[in-house]
Amino acid sequence: MKKFLLVLFAIVLVAALIFGGCAKTAPAPAPAPAPAPGPPPGGPPPGGPPPGGPPPGGAPPGPPPGGPPAEPPAKPIEIIFQAEHPRPQFLTQQSIYPWVMGFEEKSGGRLKMIYYDKDGVVPKEGLMDGIASNVLQMGVVVNVAEPGRYPCSEVMSLPFIAPSSTIGSLVPWHLYNKYPVWGKDYPDDVIVLTHFVSAAFQIHTVDKPITSVDQLKGMKMLAINDWALEVLKKAGAIPSYCHMWEVYENLSKGTAEGAICPLAPVKAMKVAEIAKYHTIVDLCYDCFTIPINRGFFEGLPPDLQKLILDESGAKIAEANGLALDEGTELDCVSMRDEMGNSFYSLPEAEMAKFVNLVLPLRDDWAAKMERKGLPARVILDEALRYSEELAAQGKFIPEYPLD
Repeated sequence: MKKFLLVLFAIVLVAALIFGGCAKTAPAPAPAPAPAPGPPPGGPPPGGPPPGGPPPGGAPPGPPPGGPPAEPPAKPIEIIFQAEHPRPQFLTQQSIYPWVMGFEEKSGGRLKMIYYDKDGVVPKEGLMDGIASNVLQMGVVVNVAEPGRYPCSEVMSLPFIAPSSTIGSLVPWHLYNKYPVWGKDYPDDVIVLTHFVSAAFQIHTVDKPITSVDQLKGMKMLAINDWALEVLKKAGAIPSYCHMWEVYENLSKGTAEGAICPLAPVKAMKVAEIAKYHTIVDLCYDCFTIPINRGFFEGLPPDLQKLILDESGAKIAEANGLALDEGTELDCVSMRDEMGNSFYSLPEAEMAKFVNLVLPLRDDWAAKMERKGLPARVILDEALRYSEELAAQGKFIPEYPLD
C-alpha cells in the first residue's frame, strides 16, 4: 500500500513540473513616470524665462537680485595738446602742464589729455594749421615763428609795451576781445582760448656789462626775433638772427659777443654759463596763442565746453605770465649766487637815450599796418593804456637782483 502511494506522489510531481514549465512568464510592471522637475532652490535661474516664453501657469521671472547690470562707462574724449616750452622750465611745471592735465581731473575723467612736447606732433611752424585741420586739438602757437601771419599780435614785440610778463600776457587777451580785427588773424577752424607772452627780453653779454647805449655800437650781437634785430640795428650793433637753442653754441664759439633774448631760458639753455652779464631793460616780448579746433570744441557736451572756457582766457594768461616772472626771479638769484652772474640796469639818462633811440620802431610798425588797413595806432595806444592800468592795479612786476 505504501509502495502504491509513493508511486502516485511521484507521478503527480512530474506532471506539475511539466505543465508549469510550459506557462509564459508575466512581464515586469513598467516604472512610473518621473514627476516634472520643479524650480531650483532660490527661484528661477537668472537670465529671464527660457525660450518660448514663461512657463505655463506662471509669471515671467523677475530681474536678478541687485537690478540690471550697469552699463560700461563711456570712453573718455581724447584731446591731443602740443607744448612749446621744455618740461623742466618753471612755466611748464607751475602753469602749462597743470592746466592741461587738470582738464582730465576737473571733467571727472571724461576728457583724456595727451601731452606732447615741442614738435612732438607737428613742427611749431605748422602747429596752427595742424590744429585747424584737427591733426591735434590744442597747442601753444609761437606767433613770431610765422612772420607776418599774425600782424595784430606783433604789437607785443614792439619796444616797451609792458613792464612784466604777467602784465604783458593780459594785454593781448584784452585786445583780442576788444578788437574783432585781431581775431581775423586766425583760421575760422580754431577758437582762441588765450594769449600770453614770453619773459621780457634783456641784454646778455660775455665780456662786460652794458651800462651805456654807446657800448652796443659795433658789437656782434644775436637776436632771436626780428624785432630785437631791429633794436640792435638802431643801437649801432652788428646783429645776426638765430634761434634760442643756437645762442649757447654761437656764444661758446665766439661768433658773437652777446644776445638779446628773454631771461627765462638763459639758465636752462646754459647761456648763463658763458654770458654772465645781464642788463635789465624789459625791451619786448614774443606773443603766444593757444587755440582749440573749432569743430572738436563745438562737438563737446556743453558742460565740457564751459569747463574749458572757464579755465582759459585771462585766468591762464595771468598764470602763465606770473610763472614766467617768478621763475625768472628764482633763476636770477641762482645765477648770481651759484654761477657768479651779475645784473645791471641802465642809468636813468642812458635808459632815456635807449628808449628814444628805439621808440620810432613803434611808429614804423603802426604806419606799415595802417597801409594794410589795420587800426594799428588804436591797438598800440590801447595796449599801452591797458598795460599802465594793470600796473596801477598792482599786477606783478619782478624785482631782479641788481648789482
